[in-house]
Amino acid sequence: MMSLMWITVAFHGLYSHSLPNNDTQQIIKAEIVSLVNQNRDWISVDVKNLAQVDAGLLQGYYRLSWPKPPHVEVGQQWQLSIKVKSISNIANQGGFNQQKYFINRHIIYRGNVKQALLIKPNTSTLNRFKNQLSQGLTALDNGDILQALLLGQKQQISQTRWQQLRQTGSGHLIAISGLHLSVVFGVFYFLLQFLCQWWLSRRHCRHRNNIKYYFIYRAWVLLGSLACAFAYAYLAGFSVATTRAMVMLALVVSFSLLKQYSTPWDRLLYALFAVLVIDPFAMLSSGFYLSFIALMLILLTIDSRQKTMQKQAEKVDYLALQAASAPVSVVEKCRQQLCLLWSIQWRLGLGLSLLQALLFGYISPHSIWLNLLFVPWFSIVVIPVAILSLCLWSFIWASFYFAQSLGVSVATQYISALFLGHEPWLTLWLFTPANISLHPFNALLTASSSLPFALLTLPEPLIAAVLLFILLIILLAGAVWFTRRSGHNWFATWPRRLTGLKHVFVTTAAHIKQKGEASQRHHHYDSRSTQKRIFSLLAIPVFIGIAISVIGGSNKVYDALTSKQLSESWQMHVLDVGQGSAIVIKQNELAILYDTGAKYGDDFSYAQRVILPFLQARGIKHLSHIVISHNDNDHAGGLKVLADHFQQAIIVTDINSVLAAYPLRSRPCKGFERSDNTLKVEAVGYGGNFTSDNNQSCVMLLSDNVSNVLLTGDIEHAREQQLISENKIGHVDIVFAPHHGSETSSSESLLTELTPTVALFNAGFANQYGFPKQSVLNRYHQRHIQTYVTGTVGQISVDFNRFGYNISTYRGQLSPFWYNRLFKFGEKVKAE
Repeated sequence: MMSLMWITVAFHGLYSHSLPNNDTQQIIKAEIVSLVNQNRDWISVDVKNLAQVDAGLLQGYYRLSWPKPPHVEVGQQWQLSIKVKSISNIANQGGFNQQKYFINRHIIYRGNVKQALLIKPNTSTLNRFKNQLSQGLTALDNGDILQALLLGQKQQISQTRWQQLRQTGSGHLIAISGLHLSVVFGVFYFLLQFLCQWWLSRRHCRHRNNIKYYFIYRAWVLLGSLACAFAYAYLAGFSVATTRAMVMLALVVSFSLLKQYSTPWDRLLYALFAVLVIDPFAMLSSGFYLSFIALMLILLTIDSRQKTMQKQAEKVDYLALQAASAPVSVVEKCRQQLCLLWSIQWRLGLGLSLLQALLFGYISPHSIWLNLLFVPWFSIVVIPVAILSLCLWSFIWASFYFAQSLGVSVATQYISALFLGHEPWLTLWLFTPANISLHPFNALLTASSSLPFALLTLPEPLIAAVLLFILLIILLAGAVWFTRRSGHNWFATWPRRLTGLKHVFVTTAAHIKQKGEASQRHHHYDSRSTQKRIFSLLAIPVFIGIAISVIGGSNKVYDALTSKQLSESWQMHVLDVGQGSAIVIKQNELAILYDTGAKYGDDFSYAQRVILPFLQARGIKHLSHIVISHNDNDHAGGLKVLADHFQQAIIVTDINSVLAAYPLRSRPCKGFERSDNTLKVEAVGYGGNFTSDNNQSCVMLLSDNVSNVLLTGDIEHAREQQLISENKIGHVDIVFAPHHGSETSSSESLLTELTPTVALFNAGFANQYGFPKQSVLNRYHQRHIQTYVTGTVGQISVDFNRFGYNISTYRGQLSPFWYNRLFKFGEKVKAE
């Protein structure tokens, strides 16, 4: 209850503010918090509104797109004229959930910068330090990896490098976590311990063997090492994994100084508590689960190995125990450590691969053996060398900076030459060993692209099946464990046990009575009783299935379980691609895509961001046809991406340029017809006689002898009247509102002719055109037609069968979590 209250208070503290409509520009005084992304002509930044003092428990930020920006640095203060909108974003299966990402990063608004005026340059010493170090590291071959390792900055990592990190499962090595902080803590612990011993020997201190002074110097060593680890975490930014590791290190040092015993599991729970108290939205980050589950697997492995060694020691006799207590050779120690490393690694590889499949929909089969090479190399070579280089660089930088603050002009010239020049040779020289140590890692990353099955994408049904299989294995393992504890072979009598539901209803009084009569069988009775309840509960689904089959007794239930019913069913998925259109029709082996969403610039397309991830999540590996309704960017922008990805797909369109570009695999829309089992897809009418590009849209009719669906593209009143006069359509159950709900479409005569039950609108939330228009929505509502808007409900999935259809939405049924709700403010938009 307290945790729910804490999350609620934190959430309302961030998102209780109201905004003006999108037509209004705000002028705010903001500080640049981070540079998120940078392209040729625009950047994306996170800023903090300096006038917003009532931010609640957590600080909220604005995510702003800045076209054609000046030179921007973290820590600068600007007066910005911005247009803001809510963090509500597209919502589809398989795609990146940006809305959840915004909440996790405390982004409360997003918007665009219209005008900017620099108020205060970057005066923070830390930001100046990071900027100058980042500029110097950029000149190195592996500077992007070093920036991620030392500063926590991943903006310089290219998409190709990210792909290589994903397919090798080594992304955790550049995300500062417990591994990095532990190495830093260990390096400084041994350095400070060596310095203390050297100082004591040089001073000929007569108290160096005194236990009191030993604990004093040990406390200084521990606190100094913890301070260095904290400085490293502060320099890199406190992510979830960094915070967790820092809390655990602090707990280890505290318990050591206070001479209090605590298990690693205790410290893990303390760290979990601290992370969620500091930031309750950390649970929305995939790194949160990866970090804690990885450490949990490591602790389970170590505990299991210690128990195994303890059991082996209990079985040997006294002489063997004496022999075992003899000093162990170095070779044997190395063998034990390698065995432990292998045990940890294969468990981490298997466990995190399953978690990775659940979170991201893909696994990297080569991650186990590659991490066996990467983790020791980073722990022993890369991280220590990089940290020592950072310390030397920091000392030299601090010396010159202190001299510059005292007014020494020579120091200013040296700072410019050493740290800010076109070739900052001091940075290059100091970090060359770290750069060289990353060459083997970089070589393996490059070679990973040629490995077979480098990255396997898994559809959601397969992931669900694997998880259910694992659950079954866990239940069977638990049953075996209970059988061994009770000493009774329950598997030999499982048919009789399946009918043992009476054990679920045994009263507590009967338990107490039996325990009192036979206290010597207390443990044995508990084991048998618990096992009976487990098997009885597992029998409940069996009886439910029998009841549905026998008592229900209808042909509907029977047919639903037959392959005939499954083959006759088909699905239509209306994807949320903002102000655009993308519709997937699927039955058996037939898969048709109607429109491909928009494309903006050279780096962004909804085909890459939404359509391909959705197809992978649903297990659709092939498209038979790609239909392009007409030549507008919001309908045809992603054609090239999809045509290159599905090279066997036939392109259906009336766009002459597309027909010329793909002469061997394209055909005109006119006369197109395709049937598969009960589903029939056909083009109705012909728009080539119209001069308007919208009226030339390829109109498709989907029918299965039970339900009819009309895909309309962007047709307007004139084309609607032509369809009515041709009398080729008649009644439809579901209609796609023409032209996203524009007032130039959805005429009264069209609705009278079609008499639909449901109308679907492809329109982005709070789009600049104001689609769908309220007058158009009223026109549908007056006829009692149910309406769905993709920008409001997200992806719309319709399942068709011989009894009708069922509609599910992403925000309503497919993923109805609290962080997927629609954040409504700033909805008023400009007129069309």
